[in-house]
Amino acid sequence: MVQRIIDTTLPHHCLLCDSRHCQNQPICQHCHAALPVIKHACQQCGIPLKREQARCGRCIKKPPYYSTSTIPYHYEHPIDRLIQALKFDAKIGVAQLLGKQIAKQRLNHGSTPLPQCIIPVPLHRSRLRERGFNQSLEIARAISEHLDITLNYQSCQRNRPTATQTSLPAAQRSANLRNAFSAVSIEEVDHVAIVDDVVTTGHTANELARLLRRGGIKIVEVWAAARAGR
Repeated sequence: MVQRIIDTTLPHHCLLCDSRHCQNQPICQHCHAALPVIKHACQQCGIPLKREQARCGRCIKKPPYYSTSTIPYHYEHPIDRLIQALKFDAKIGVAQLLGKQIAKQRLNHGSTPLPQCIIPVPLHRSRLRERGFNQSLEIARAISEHLDITLNYQSCQRNRPTATQTSLPAAQRSANLRNAFSAVSIEEVDHVAIVDDVVTTGHTANELARLLRRGGIKIVEVWAAARAGR
């Protein structure tokens, strides 16, 4: 109770504009309202589109292993700054903010029942040691609390370190993730959501979805805070 009173009365500094505010969140209302919301997106891969349509041409030609995406923001300024503050400065409040926005969008726009559990994209143990936490897990924790969905962070593992997908030519991206992950079957679950901070190429989410589908999951969604354009 005391901490709640402190959080809601003492001023905080906005991570983006450094203004003082009394809201229990990492950014002020003005900066929150200016976040780059995706207006139109492919319902399957989440890629931003210029106009409203169900699926992009790429998903029509070669659908990914996941069925839908819930991604509220473009990966551009200032969302990129917030995610960097989370990953490299351990601003866990950012994960709570982003998780809440993902949960809100899924409730407002999702047309299917909620998944039975959510699975954060795993970090390799070397990166986890270096960073001290998994940013995708922290976002997933916030979503789990808001939607009252089971958080499952043990069914998927990253077997080896991988290069950043955006740093590689398109032809090397699939090879970069080959055998990078492993997944175990989840009993009495057939609908899950993969949670990540940013979807860039979509290859990571698709590889995890492929493994989960192979293990018996029928429906895989992808939830993330931001989506990069092609």
